[in-house]
Amino acid sequence: MAHGQATRRNEPLIMRVIFTFHTFHEHLSFRGIHIVDWETHKDSTATAEGGDVAYIGHGTLLIGNGERTNRAGIEGVERTGLFLRVIAIELPENRDYMHLDTVMSSVGRHSFICLSHLAQQLTVYTVQTPREEGAKTE
Repeated sequence: MAHGQATRRNEPLIMRVIFTFHTFHEHLSFRGIHIVDWETHKDSTATAEGGDVAYIGHGTLLIGNGERTNRAGIEGVERTGLFLRVIAIELPENRDYMHLDTVMSSVGRHSFICLSHLAQQLTVYTVQTPREEGAKTE
């Protein structure tokens, strides 16, 4: 096992404990977000992975659309109403760019850096899912 793999071996257990016992779990479930275990969950109809998510402040979430986070997952996050704006970034189909955090990183409170050779190639769009008539948005 490579060093990186060995040091990350316990991550699923640690995350399972946090998401099972932390008080925000009930709040997330109430909003329609259900935490699943990648190790055992095989239904991939809607997926979102932590490395693809970056909260940038003022109610805005960046989320990468790629290998582990799909369009249905992004739309599901947007429908929760937890964010004022959800901005999706289409990631290249290349394992080197598996997550948003491999393409861009926060370098300060209001700044991000992006791989220069990808900066002009990425497709970026704001996600707005249709609301049911009479549905309340926050």
